[in-house]
Amino acid sequence: MEISTNNTIYSSASTSQTTSNTQNVSNTFNTLLNNQSTTSEPTKKETFRVVAFIDKYSGFSSLSPTDEKIFREILSDDNLTMEEVKSLSYEQVKKIDDFIAFGFTAGVSPSEIPLVKCANFKIGAMMHATKITDNEDFNKALFQTVQTIDDQMEMMNFFDELSDSLGWNDKTHLIPERDIPEFKNNSTNEDWKILDYKKFIEANITRLNAILKNPVYDEDKPMYQKVLTCFTTLGKDYSEVSNKTKYI
Repeated sequence: MEISTNNTIYSSASTSQTTSNTQNVSNTFNTLLNNQSTTSEPTKKETFRVVAFIDKYSGFSSLSPTDEKIFREILSDDNLTMEEVKSLSYEQVKKIDDFIAFGFTAGVSPSEIPLVKCANFKIGAMMHATKITDNEDFNKALFQTVQTIDDQMEMMNFFDELSDSLGWNDKTHLIPERDIPEFKNNSTNEDWKILDYKKFIEANITRLNAILKNPVYDEDKPMYQKVLTCFTTLGKDYSEVSNKTKYI
């Protein structure tokens, strides 16, 4: 099914703003006492279109009982919030991204698939990061890095620079030639696959530092400076993640 975000880079769906219910709460002493003395069952979330759609096509059957319970709760209001995503592990975020696309893999008409609404661009970036390359350490590091970027334009510029540098290693871009064996065999090893992502990040940092020293780019230096900061953070996150992997 589709997920809508504020950034078209991370979603094919149009932006949908989440809505919130407001409640009038009395602060009087009597009300407070009444609330403290009354025990009641937690309010059960109403099941909206998304969960009903998934149930219709038995979509939850592919999940473990634990993930099914978590995903049902998260999707029960047709919304996906940053707080909910941050409560998930990297593996669960990767899984829920695939799961939200269940409607497309089920061969259902797009007009029948309900939207999962999402108003935070970081969520799309986090999901995007989990599958951008074949290197899980790099993806996990990028997953951490994008959570530190609070400006949407800065996020877009960073992903533009990153994707251009990754080339065919960016699995989120549709590149037909990548799947043609003859074309692959005629490509150099460097063009086809990045073998060392530490060196890849360092090369981008060197490139961006050179750009910042070049007067030709004076007008765009503020943008490149922010992109450089993102790559520097990515380098630190990659070292942290790869070191953890080494000792597991």
